[in-house]
Amino acid sequence: MSDHNYLRLVLQRIPAESNASEQHRLAHQLLEQVLEEQGIFPPYSLQKGEHGKPFLAQYPAVHINLSHCNKAVLCGVGGVPLGVDVEGQRPFRERVMQRVLTAEEQQAVLQAEQPAWQFLRFWTLKESFVKALGIGISYPMRQISFSQLQPVQQEAAVCEVQEKQGVVCVPMAEYAATGEGTAYRFFQCVIAEELVVSACVQKEQKK
Repeated sequence: MSDHNYLRLVLQRIPAESNASEQHRLAHQLLEQVLEEQGIFPPYSLQKGEHGKPFLAQYPAVHINLSHCNKAVLCGVGGVPLGVDVEGQRPFRERVMQRVLTAEEQQAVLQAEQPAWQFLRFWTLKESFVKALGIGISYPMRQISFSQLQPVQQEAAVCEVQEKQGVVCVPMAEYAATGEGTAYRFFQCVIAEELVVSACVQKEQKK
């Protein structure tokens, strides 16, 4: 995989009763499927960086990332460093919001019709950035901002959603970040008003 612009995002729904261990297993099963579709077959050495970011030791040009929640697993494969995150509806905690969002982002959340949902949209974008960096959640997330979540492009990427009846391609809008996120591209979509999917990919560095 030599194309730096290559990006593939695949989401698979899972049983709601799946525990964390089962979610982890299903995420890795999805990764294996996606890699096989790219012509990469086992055995290969799937290793983890210092903060848990997975990588393929034999394929340094292939970048991967995984995410899971109680409703879905998500796999990202690309030609540059990337991070992905998927989240379903969950209780909104103002204390967490104050720790990870800028003042402008907090205002956008509190003024939204669905504050918890708006928070998840910010959170997943920031989480995908931290996962792209591979440095863990200790990163000060207020160093990166998404203002009012206004897309710069409506259909900039696609998330392949594996449904029982087949694959549904969901368009993802692109968002621009300020602060330390300017060297990355961000994509997001909402699936069936129950899942938020975000991805962060490193921009191709100019030679």
